Amino acid sequence: KKGDAALVGYREAELKHGRMAMMAALGYFVQCVYHPLYKGASMSNNPFEAASQVPALGWVQIVAFASFMELMGILAKKRPEYMPGDLIGSSEWVDNSDEGWLDYQNKELNNGRLAMLAMAGLMAQQAMGAGYSDILFKDILFKWAL
Repeated sequence: KKGDAALVGYREAELKHGRMAMMAALGYFVQCVYHPLYKGASMSNNPFEAASQVPALGWVQIVAFASFMELMGILAKKRPEYMPGDLIGSSEWVDNSDEGWLDYQNKELNNGRLAMLAMAGLMAQQAMGAGYSDILFKDILFKWAL
């Protein structure tokens, strides 16, 4: 039996992966229309191809930012009042007896879980050769972008 410490670690990982998946799902659809880092560059609309077109210095920046966020998470865990996923100290502003706050946290967990499944499906579709533009509802989503 692993105990409460393991459960806190699992919740931390679930929140972190869910937040990353939510950002990835948004980026998967938005990157073909708006890309703030590569204005005017001729990058592919296919996310897998676009990732291979990022310059080496771009990957250094991505890894540096991810490392910085990991370091912030490690430092945040050292606070005595730390709660899983609370990187900015919001647990000091709102206590867990507030129903609105608990509802917000549950929504974040559920949306993160959905985003993880969505990204798995999108990546599987891409890997199977269905193509980036073969997504369901592409006519609605991309009628002005593609």
